[in-house]
Amino acid sequence: MKKVFLLAFLILIGSSLYSQPLPPIPIYPPGDTCVNVQNIHFNWHPSVGATSYRIRVGGGPTYIIDSSGIVDTFFIPPVGIFNTMTSYYWTLKAYGPGGESQWTPYWHFTTCPGIPGPPTL
Repeated sequence: MKKVFLLAFLILIGSSLYSQPLPPIPIYPPGDTCVNVQNIHFNWHPSVGATSYRIRVGGGPTYIIDSSGIVDTFFIPPVGIFNTMTSYYWTLKAYGPGGESQWTPYWHFTTCPGIPGPPTL
């Protein structure tokens, strides 16, 4: 009886070590908010079993960011790729020894109007 229990326990532990990770949970930018183009960054809660992440950000039918191999729970995009007063969508997925998670549902944010330049006299 003890051997059967031990075998079942080892199988359970082994299968959970290599199970597919859960999708990460997005944090920032929060859904349906206005974000300054000078302060755009992405954060998410870690996914159990994840060793890396992939992020996709788009403003239409194509992605302006499609980056994988991210080992942290944040991503800082290159400066200057976002336009002001534009809607963007982002999604994430996690990768681990047991495979990859599903993509998260898309989160939406809009970039705020830019700071006006000095008045012309």
